Amino acid sequence: MPGEHESPRARIIAVIAFGSVIGLVALSTALSCSGRAKPVLSLVAGGDCLLDRHNGKAKMDSRGDRRWDALVKAAHSSDAFLFNLETTVGRGGSPKNKRFVFRAPAEALEPLSRFTRPVAALANNHAMDYGPEGLVATIAALDERGIAHAGAGTTTEEAWTEARIACPGGTLSVLSCGFDNEASSFSESMGAALAPVDIERLGKRIEACRETSLAVVVMLHWGLEYDTAFTRSEQLAARALVDSGADLVLGSGPHVVQGLEEYHGALICYSLGNLVFDDLGSDETSAALLVRMTFRPIQGGGLEKKYAVAPLRTRRISEGPSRPLIEDAQAIMRNLASRSPYPGSVKTESPSDENGLHWFSVGE
Repeated sequence: MPGEHESPRARIIAVIAFGSVIGLVALSTALSCSGRAKPVLSLVAGGDCLLDRHNGKAKMDSRGDRRWDALVKAAHSSDAFLFNLETTVGRGGSPKNKRFVFRAPAEALEPLSRFTRPVAALANNHAMDYGPEGLVATIAALDERGIAHAGAGTTTEEAWTEARIACPGGTLSVLSCGFDNEASSFSESMGAALAPVDIERLGKRIEACRETSLAVVVMLHWGLEYDTAFTRSEQLAARALVDSGADLVLGSGPHVVQGLEEYHGALICYSLGNLVFDDLGSDETSAALLVRMTFRPIQGGGLEKKYAVAPLRTRRISEGPSRPLIEDAQAIMRNLASRSPYPGSVKTESPSDENGLHWFSVGE
């Protein structure tokens, strides 16, 4: 600070200079800490959710449905929570003649009201387990509870329409496409339809969403069940979606965790594994990933995308997925790295503990 015997003019100059330095330091500190500032947009997403294999006979304990507890906490500060709804919901329709037919009562959706802006992907091989009537009932149950959805509708046009989520920082658009063994699942002539994995058409939808959205997410239900490796054709398809403008491509369907990769500033997750599910037959099917994407302001203007993943483990069906011990979390991450095209981009050590989970950065 200025000395006691300096002239008034010198003292004023010194004070101004000192204040300028403090201001510059404060500004520099704020910019360097911008990564900890509130993001413009943040979302958390996971994989397959079954809800209830036997329509009202889910194995809950006396404390109620606790399967979503860790997920609600993990998504607490996010603008949206995305998941794949691997079942029909509600009443109506007749069960198809297939090995696994899933249906849950509409009440099974109630815990999702605890999330901020939940979004369900519907284009998958169980959305039509009770035919078009069952799909229409599912959509009605979601609408009644204010749960956004994409990938299905009473017409093909509706099935291809994105879920547009109005977040404080801007619009999030979510598209959903998936495989089913029956071609009729993709025809509106039956009264309801799913959106198939048509990369060319999907690319056009992404481009249209890009014009009015801050972020575009594509959720794909695809792949070979229980195979830990994705295919070259899937990689080319996912990269094409990023080239069309997708910020995040999320795969589900194999029921196990597959690799991920950063590509042209976006993140591709080929399979996130089971999320809220009851298949605990192996360490592979009981492991899962949550993905977090954030948009943060950067110095000089513009936004920076950041990605992180959190491993999960389901030990008891009634308790759902939760944070594994750090040794198990690192083991899941090492498996993830070994299944990814660029293992070095997947961090397997030193996670940040936030909202009850171990979050590992991707690509930093």
